[in-house]
Amino acid sequence: LGMEAFSYSKVAGILVCFCGALCVGLSDAAASEGGESVSSLTGDCTALGAAVFFGMYTAVLKYMV
Repeated sequence: LGMEAFSYSKVAGILVCFCGALCVGLSDAAASEGGESVSSLTGDCTALGAAVFFGMYTAVLKYMV
């Protein structure tokens, strides 16, 4: 199927990204208790959009190379 093999560095990178996303989510939950939920939602939407576009960029680049 043309899939890439997993390596320890890839798994470590995935874990670091997951932990970072978890930290952002937990900090947003703490900030929403203080009444800053609108700016928190804007930041979440911006981060989600960035992740989607980066994923699309990576997929297209991998297809072209």
